[in-house]
Amino acid sequence: MTKIKRLLKKCLSYGLVICLLGSFTLLSGCLGEHDAKTAKNFQFLQKYHLQFIDTYTESPEKVWNPETFKLDVATGNGLFETAIDYERSHKHPDDYRRRAFKILHDHFDTHAELLRSYPATSSHFFSPAVAESIKAQIKRNYKAALDGELARAKEIKR
Repeated sequence: MTKIKRLLKKCLSYGLVICLLGSFTLLSGCLGEHDAKTAKNFQFLQKYHLQFIDTYTESPEKVWNPETFKLDVATGNGLFETAIDYERSHKHPDDYRRRAFKILHDHFDTHAELLRSYPATSSHFFSPAVAESIKAQIKRNYKAALDGELARAKEIKR
């Protein structure tokens, strides 16, 4: 199996992991307190992740710039690290939240690695069809994570 096919398969397997994690977090919402900043972090990271995929989806006017790519990946990694650090800073850290951020971060890194792994002779961009598939998966994954966080708010209101 080629490296690109292995990475695509890895990408798809992350979707299942996120759905399972989100379901578990949703069902165990009463294990911790809801945190509005955490919910906003999930939303902001989703927006950045989707924008990253759009930025690296092929179109006729786009030209690959490795320096811009490195900067965009570093920015994304920094955003994830900031969100994870925020979770670590809680008086009562929540392992479920940290795991959700870690899995979403790994997913982002997998997408970056997939782009990085394209042969030098290729355009280094996702095809529109692949990008749409990835974006649908991203939306499902972040929704599962956010649903888990919002379930905590409902438990607290009871």
